[in-house]
Amino acid sequence: MTSSVVASEWSDIGRRIGKKLRDILMPVPPDSGPTPEERAARRKQDVRKGFSYFDTIDEVRTWREEEVDALQVANTPLLARATRTQDLSQLGNKPGLVLCHDYMGGYHDYESVRPAHVKDELYSCEYLQYVDTFIYFSHKLVCIPPPTWTNLLHRNGVKVLGTLLLEPQTLDVEQILDMEDGRYIIAEILASMARRYSFDGWLLNVEKTFPSNRTQALIAFVRHLKRKLGDGLQVVWYDALNSMNEVIYQNGLTSKNLSFAQASSALFTNYKWTEGKLLESKKIALSNNTDVSKICFGIDVWAQNTNMPGPPRITFPRDGGGGTNTGIAIKVLKEHGFRPAIFGPAWSFEHFSTASTTVDRRSIAKNVDMSLWTGSFLPPDLGCDCKKGRPHHTAFYQNDPITKHTVEAPTGSSTYFDTDFSKAFLEIEDENGQFQLRPTLGSQSLLPNFLPHSGVPANSNWSARRILYGELETKNRSSLEIYTKLLEDLPPEREVRAYPIEQRQEPKEALSLRLYSVLMPLDDSLSIRIFYSRLRESRSAEVGLYTATRSSSCPDLKHQYHALRYNTTPNTEAQFRLGHESGSSILVEIGVYCKGFTDFLDPMHLLRITRLMIQPSAALVHGTTDFQIADVKMVQRGESPDEDRRLVWRWTGERGSWPETIPWSKSTGPYSHFTIVGNGYELGNAYCTEFPLLETDLTLASQNQGDSELSFTVTGHYFGGLHIEEPSSATAILYE
Repeated sequence: MTSSVVASEWSDIGRRIGKKLRDILMPVPPDSGPTPEERAARRKQDVRKGFSYFDTIDEVRTWREEEVDALQVANTPLLARATRTQDLSQLGNKPGLVLCHDYMGGYHDYESVRPAHVKDELYSCEYLQYVDTFIYFSHKLVCIPPPTWTNLLHRNGVKVLGTLLLEPQTLDVEQILDMEDGRYIIAEILASMARRYSFDGWLLNVEKTFPSNRTQALIAFVRHLKRKLGDGLQVVWYDALNSMNEVIYQNGLTSKNLSFAQASSALFTNYKWTEGKLLESKKIALSNNTDVSKICFGIDVWAQNTNMPGPPRITFPRDGGGGTNTGIAIKVLKEHGFRPAIFGPAWSFEHFSTASTTVDRRSIAKNVDMSLWTGSFLPPDLGCDCKKGRPHHTAFYQNDPITKHTVEAPTGSSTYFDTDFSKAFLEIEDENGQFQLRPTLGSQSLLPNFLPHSGVPANSNWSARRILYGELETKNRSSLEIYTKLLEDLPPEREVRAYPIEQRQEPKEALSLRLYSVLMPLDDSLSIRIFYSRLRESRSAEVGLYTATRSSSCPDLKHQYHALRYNTTPNTEAQFRLGHESGSSILVEIGVYCKGFTDFLDPMHLLRITRLMIQPSAALVHGTTDFQIADVKMVQRGESPDEDRRLVWRWTGERGSWPETIPWSKSTGPYSHFTIVGNGYELGNAYCTEFPLLETDLTLASQNQGDSELSFTVTGHYFGGLHIEEPSSATAILYE
């Protein structure tokens, strides 16, 4: 036996003794939280917000699929991302990300289906091109992802998991393993929940030992759950309870958690790993026929803080890891072929101020989040209470941002791309002309990735530094605004990485800005559809879209330029059919370009885009007259004091010849969402066929009309923007 093995065994013995002493000297205090009756009342109230969670095993046991409220169910199907099998050279062995969301306890009002206005933007994750899986985590026994998150993530091709969490204070944990007719009852219920609420699996986090060693039964439970979920859904095991019925974090793959890793879809390790642990884990995986990519190594973003109570939180690298150095851990994991799993990605919005600054309207939290992902400059004063050595302004944070070491997945699918540039927060003008910040988390669309475009030959002679750049507008409606200006005029926090592009002095040369990476095989069937307006100051320039393709006969990028006619009318429509040469051609990039300046106004506002779609041409002209919205009415749900009024409706029609390339919802069919208008006042979007009404809705609608008659209009919007100029709608007249 080697000395390292002996040392490891003594270390395990020491941990077990220490845990026993902690249990004796510092027992887990009794639950002093809400009573069961108070919890039940809160859960009823949260149903109206679309939230669903369970605090006890009895609550899970009594769950019934038919009792699920329509507001709690996501309607957006998971977008099937295109794979890069045709273009493997672009991967660079970069891993996809797992994000484990634990944001101030979860289930916040801004995540609800009818949120109140907020003062500041909160966490939504605007870098989903780099994310494979998102875990919604809250300190509940069973936590179901809010449908707003599921809709947002599915629209972007990201899988979303719920969480089963057994903590030290959890009662009756052995009931998790109860069986009936050879089936694990709770596993069957969890699988049914995932299907009913339309999410993609579970994180199993068992932080408590069982009264007797039942780990073999627990491993069988994991296998049973995975089998019941079926293909495409996941079970992720967290590195806490091991096969010896001990809660001892392994921080890697070891003989003590190997059986759980093999039974599940993936293992999520604890955060205190080292490069030595990576080597040991790879050796164990390979010798036990376990795919290395199944092992997700945890990274604790909070470990960089110096103001945390208790012992310091540790992650890789041990000194300064986490926070703005999260990308360093991802870089090392990439070198070893493991996947990164980031815990606490909303750290920047929880630890720093979310109040907007006067300089660029972005909060410190937003700027730190940009730095974490893209390596942009941090503000000199972050305003947090981590004063010891300014731990977040490290020497490396700009060199190794998350996006540098993570694969950017193609946006959209291989046949479908649709964005209206919606963000998670929209500035709505109220009846007094004041702008209020409305959370629209479930509406966040496919957002552009403003990275440099290298389509112009590298051997050009440059004498000026002029670039194109984009901003996402959020006042009253979402849009992408395209500008040009001199690079030195840009705010310093954007200068380093986001836009390092120069412009030729010759007036006919093009400036370009990449918006999206895509992967769509070309066969003469694809078309681009865009809704836009040109700004008056762009009249003297040529402005349009460019596309970049790669073919088997020519690996170099080939660019096509599609000029947009000068037209200042909002939502001017243009359509371009995408051609290809002989051979296997793939559309890999789409962006905007501009050329032909006759003057150099700074800044120059060139273009506004409100929607951009790439689809088979046949789908763009598909008829939608077979679908109708009907029977709009107001109903009362529940009983006092939990009663609520809702607008409800139904849709009619059959799938029939609906294009296979366009999404179809299990609950809303061809409709991606519905817009609700009360007497001319837009109340919001619905992602099911019910919409909770507030007293303020009725008041505003009545005031807007000036009488007691209330008119509510429900307008359905089709997936893929099919016939978006003539959406189907229905109106109900209600009298108060």
